[in-house]
Amino acid sequence: MEIKNCIREFENNKYYKYKNQVIDYIKLANIKNKIELFFKSKNTEKMEEIFLNFKVKKNSDDKRNIYQIKNETKVLFSRIFIKEFKENLENKALNYDQNEYLNFISDIKFYAFSLQSLGEKNGVTSSQIRNVFNEIKKAYQNSKNLKLNDSSEETLKKLDEELITLEKLQIKYVYIMGKNPQNKELQNFMELLESLTKKIRSNDKNKTKENIIKFYEFVEGILAYLKYFGDSDK
Repeated sequence: MEIKNCIREFENNKYYKYKNQVIDYIKLANIKNKIELFFKSKNTEKMEEIFLNFKVKKNSDDKRNIYQIKNETKVLFSRIFIKEFKENLENKALNYDQNEYLNFISDIKFYAFSLQSLGEKNGVTSSQIRNVFNEIKKAYQNSKNLKLNDSSEETLKKLDEELITLEKLQIKYVYIMGKNPQNKELQNFMELLESLTKKIRSNDKNKTKENIIKFYEFVEGILAYLKYFGDSDK
């Protein structure tokens, strides 16, 4: 994990009003070790401790400053986690084996926690991805019962139609990103969906069908954990 690079990007961002206090806290509290402990244990309580249970400098000006410092630190941590899990899921989402399923679900869980944890202004909510998910669900329902062994022209045509439906969603991903230019977490998730969508099509029709099913299960998992972790659209 490139924690130093994440902090450097954080230092150069003009958006953070209290970035100097946050950086002081990171140096004083040895955040790097806490983050590494989290990734070893993958414990949501540890993540929440990192996000929420820390002390800011006693000489902070007022309560508003303390709140802002905590919030900005939370943003930094979340973006470190999001970057890490996005890279993992980009490789795993369509390629995991059944014996890796529990580990895969664990990665979905923590990625969703990071996406959601920044709140209404910055985080991802279920309503932002609901329309996209409904289209993915339709393609999944229409594909899962197709019997590809007969290789009939009609069956292969139906599969291709569902695949095209998913590929067309790339326009919706771009629209959502354009509509929410300041929401880096939503941008991150749409970029991940766009990357996975491009990988669904395969020369092997059975593999294509399997990819459609796995893609749906991935997005369904994200949606479920957004709700579980306190989606503001609940």
